[in-house]
Amino acid sequence: MSVSNLTKDVGYASAANRPFLAGEYDWPSSISGGDSLASFLSAIEGNSAIVGDLLWDGGAHSDTNGFDQHNGALDLRYPGNSSTESGNIQALRTHAYVMRGTSAPAVGTPGTPLITSVTGNQIVWRGASLGASYSVDCSTVSNSGPWTTVCNQCATDYTTPWTDSTQPSGTVWYRVVGYNLSGVAGAYSPVFQAGSGTSTGNLAAGKSVMVSSTVSWTNSYGGSNLTDGTTTNFWTSQQLSSSAANESATLDLGNQQSFSRVVLSPRVANGVTVAFPAAFTLQGSNDPNAGWTTLQTISSFFNPPATAGQAFVVGSQSYRYVRVLATTARQDDAGHYYTQFADVEVD
Repeated sequence: MSVSNLTKDVGYASAANRPFLAGEYDWPSSISGGDSLASFLSAIEGNSAIVGDLLWDGGAHSDTNGFDQHNGALDLRYPGNSSTESGNIQALRTHAYVMRGTSAPAVGTPGTPLITSVTGNQIVWRGASLGASYSVDCSTVSNSGPWTTVCNQCATDYTTPWTDSTQPSGTVWYRVVGYNLSGVAGAYSPVFQAGSGTSTGNLAAGKSVMVSSTVSWTNSYGGSNLTDGTTTNFWTSQQLSSSAANESATLDLGNQQSFSRVVLSPRVANGVTVAFPAAFTLQGSNDPNAGWTTLQTISSFFNPPATAGQAFVVGSQSYRYVRVLATTARQDDAGHYYTQFADVEVD
């Protein structure tokens, strides 16, 4: 960052009667030397010919804890992992509001974290916007509690995954909540069931499946792939014209069965999850002609990692038919919209 170069470049734009946008500056000034971030931001704020500025660059939360890696030290990972980094991030926040002609408000309420896996006693979650720290609650009774806090704001996006050294044997349920820099809590994550008592066996294995549609040019991607016990085959809906979807797969368990989870395994192409719906509903029925009961509705679901199925805890249920109804589709590896799953388990 160089104030003198900034001033010179603004002069060129002004001479051409053009607005000037200061773009892609390396906000951690220690990386390449030059002027301090404070002096650079002050120069921008004091020059009316500058219409805005863009730092390089932001670091988004990863689905498998922490942050996605892009440009290392240049990635802005809120709220910062050192006093210097945190101070710079807060200066950038204040600066953004100055450029809007207003004062920075109080920090907002954190978003909702999402537990993406529990392996043994290691808990992995996608962090929440504005989350500075996280607490983890555990229940040994049910997915509705009672809850014991086993990590009281002891984890951050820089220290996850977090290990529960006190995890008891048997089935356990976890939930995570984020706190902002002022200690204000956001919403709890959806509950995640784990532990040795999680599965009672896949009730859907080898069972018949009815699907809303499939592609017409081959019989290889039908609904039976969803219950064949492998993730190398998959079911695909017909190609859709947009992300708007009304595609479903209905599993017939043969007779009324008790279960508490539905596990959806994504289709994987070249090591990447594709066409896993962004919004869908899990439903149960003993007579589809009489209607369906909603077990869980999932909206704005992250694109899951290619390594494992996604387990959805639906509480104690008893139905013969289980339906997955996709309402928002994603693209496949060729850029076309479909609804696709490799496997569905019910246990």
